[in-house]
Amino acid sequence: MRTSDRWLLAQWILVGLLGLSLFAPRSPQLSWGRIPGAVLAAGGFLLVAISAYTYGRVNRALIHASPDPDPSARMVDVGIYSRVRHPVYAGVILGSFGLALFSGSLSTLAVAAALSLFYYLKSRYEETLLVRAFPGYAAYRLRTGRLAPRLGQRRRE
Repeated sequence: MRTSDRWLLAQWILVGLLGLSLFAPRSPQLSWGRIPGAVLAAGGFLLVAISAYTYGRVNRALIHASPDPDPSARMVDVGIYSRVRHPVYAGVILGSFGLALFSGSLSTLAVAAALSLFYYLKSRYEETLLVRAFPGYAAYRLRTGRLAPRLGQRRRE
């Protein structure tokens, strides 16, 4: 099995575990989290939708889950991608923590933490491929944040 296929398999297992964990019993420690969780989840999934739309607008193609760069795609560095290199991953992380708070489940919170680590590691692997695929990626990486915008940096126009 190729390395990229292993990343995909692990991703779908974690997403599946996230879904299953939503059926776990509620924890009294997270009972306050319904409204903040709903806001975080909605914000995270909105970020995923905006990212997919931006990618689609630039490449006239659907975004894909594989870490392998699409050889026919252009590097996307506009819109949300001008601030964050992996906004889809950031949206899934944000959304999963929102689901954890909304559901009130400690097991969902644990899966959200695992997803955060997973997407950080997957983005590191993916970037080794992106640097090779796109000549401008190394410079892009210096001016944008991986999973969140860089603080204290002015945007150059």
